[in-house]
Amino acid sequence: MILKPFYAYVKTKSMTSSSIGPIFNSKGVLINEDLDMAHELNNYFSAEFTRENLAIIPNESNTK
Repeated sequence: MILKPFYAYVKTKSMTSSSIGPIFNSKGVLINEDLDMAHELNNYFSAEFTRENLAIIPNESNTK
């Protein structure tokens, strides 16, 4: 089949690698370590997004 080599070639040319960091933590200190950056990003995003109150879920009959 002729398509398989073509798609293999395209895949090798389209693969990109991107990295994050270094970033500043909440105290303004530059951090380079992957684990430290992961913790800092987790802290940031978990503070920005709220959890839903699962006790107040509308019934299907109430949404119509």
